[in-house]
Amino acid sequence: MALARGRFGIEYNPNRRRDDSSLVGWFVVAMLAIAAISFVGAKTVSFFRQAREKVHAQEIASIAEGDAGANSVVNAIPDEPLPGAESWCGDDLGSRPVRVRNLLLRLDEAERHGQIEMAISTIEDLRTLPGAFDLDERLARRLGDLNARWLFDFANARWVSEVKVKKGDSASRIAYEHGSTLSSLVKLNSGLDVSRLQPGTVLKVMNHPRMTLGVNLMSGAADLNLNGRFFRRYDLAPSPAGVKPKAGIHKVEKDAKSLLRRLGVSFKVKDMVEIDSLMPKGAMVTVLAP
Repeated sequence: MALARGRFGIEYNPNRRRDDSSLVGWFVVAMLAIAAISFVGAKTVSFFRQAREKVHAQEIASIAEGDAGANSVVNAIPDEPLPGAESWCGDDLGSRPVRVRNLLLRLDEAERHGQIEMAISTIEDLRTLPGAFDLDERLARRLGDLNARWLFDFANARWVSEVKVKKGDSASRIAYEHGSTLSSLVKLNSGLDVSRLQPGTVLKVMNHPRMTLGVNLMSGAADLNLNGRFFRRYDLAPSPAGVKPKAGIHKVEKDAKSLLRRLGVSFKVKDMVEIDSLMPKGAMVTVLAP
């Protein structure tokens, strides 16, 4: 570095002023960059905060709208309890988890106002919660009763289709084409003589139901599932003397009644009739033994 000599013989760097100016320039650039980054960051945070608040507001509005709709449906229906309605809010209600407590209150409300769909969905939710485990047997039995009523009395569209009879159609043919049984078709169309169908007649028929029956010899009960969801629970009846039920997985080849008898699995007469009417050819039966 070349130094110059000033007054009194003192040496100095003649380029120092220019170097200082350069440092000042770089400092200014750095500060401007920091300010720009801070500005962009603030804008980004503000954008995401507003987006989150908007979504939250939409969720609240949706919930409020759903509650209003549910209340309007409840209020629009006469206060007629569902057949067999019972109270689910016992003395231990206050000791249950909040979620369970709220669902039990909703179930009571649905039963009192005849809201079968709400009662069914509420029971299904309750059966997934540990806080209602001690009620599961009662809940399963009640759910089965409501499901059967929803199917046969209300012909719920989730499981049932309407078919217009064409020339040459028969009830058994329509049931077969929809993967169902003639018995269930007859029950769904009670009051109609399905043996003498006229073209143009509208029939209700189960639409390709996937029925599976799980028989648990240890618990003495069997659960019928429809399309992968619990439908109804049945109690087993004593097997005929000397007959030992056969464990394993079996397929309905002709009808459920003959298969279950061959397997040594017995039910009450009315339950056997219902199971036979719901389980078409090809349905699966699983028997679990000790």
